[in-house]
Amino acid sequence: MLLKRLGIVSILIIGSVLMFQPSWLLNRLSAHSPDVLYSVQTQEPILALTIDDGPDPSTTPRILDLLMEHGARATFFLLSDHIPGNEALVQRIV
Repeated sequence: MLLKRLGIVSILIIGSVLMFQPSWLLNRLSAHSPDVLYSVQTQEPILALTIDDGPDPSTTPRILDLLMEHGARATFFLLSDHIPGNEALVQRIV
């Protein structure tokens, strides 16, 4: 029972850190990797959306359609092994 409670508390703490991004954590990460951008102060409601491990012929076209439908943008990180045979899809991403 104690392990279950400890597990739940651990998940809540980790979730809170990831969700609210405390400034002390961002400052520490920024000091460790000064070339990486972790946050931007803005008055606009902005979301940075990344799509990893593509292109996938079954999901990437649907993602691109949704982005276009909503006038949204995303950054795609592609795997070189997935590009052969999907060149047209890569062109659509670009």
